[in-house]
Amino acid sequence: MDFNHITPNQVDELSAADRNDYTYAVAIAAATVAPLPSMPVEAPGSYFEQNCKTTAARIAGAFNEVRTLDFARCQELIKELWQTRYVMAHGLQDGQDVPGVGLHCTILSLFGADTYLSNDTRKYLEEHTEGIRQLQYSCNVAARRLRDFYMKTGDNQVSAA
Repeated sequence: MDFNHITPNQVDELSAADRNDYTYAVAIAAATVAPLPSMPVEAPGSYFEQNCKTTAARIAGAFNEVRTLDFARCQELIKELWQTRYVMAHGLQDGQDVPGVGLHCTILSLFGADTYLSNDTRKYLEEHTEGIRQLQYSCNVAARRLRDFYMKTGDNQVSAA
């Protein structure tokens, strides 16, 4: 089982966490380990769907085996956060914009990187930073182990639940 890549100490820590904080921490970890293209691409969202979504879903699924998270929301967050990383690395290209997001100014605004974060995501991250931060190290370590395992075995397919 995939959750065997998460240590017992991590399981204890993650099991005790607030469910929403846990969902966000897992999404951040999965978005962090998903690869970015080495050069700007025409459609970052399509790149994510084709190259990162499956492994990100597997990583979130493994965490979901440890403790139930809001899986659908986690998937949305992974993509939002991955696209934020993409913009930090490559900048916004002409014409790239995401309708429906507000203009709440953050440090990411300086880089144009908050374009992909919804107002709800920004607000939650601001209000729950400490709770998420407490989970982040464990989630990041486990997500890297899972990503490396999937890459090594070539097992990038999402198994049926």
